[in-house]
Amino acid sequence: MMGTERLKKKNELRYRKGSTDERNNCRYCTSFVVDFEVRGLGGNVLAIEGRCRVMGLEHSRRYRIREDHRCDAQILDRSKCWWLK
Repeated sequence: MMGTERLKKKNELRYRKGSTDERNNCRYCTSFVVDFEVRGLGGNVLAIEGRCRVMGLEHSRRYRIREDHRCDAQILDRSKCWWLK
């Protein structure tokens, strides 16, 4: 098998490409963490990526969450949606 296996939680919550309706995407979810520091074995910062509190805040690439994707656990954070105020 090439690469790493997909995270089981992503399959359970149907993590998939986002909608053209922006408010349904991960970037507007209450659980989305924008600037998560991914650290290597020595504690060095390897990258800054998005993570989700529901999926997990681990340092593996399996936990990577893209802001233009969506899942079934999404809860809209109205403070991030300037057009809904």
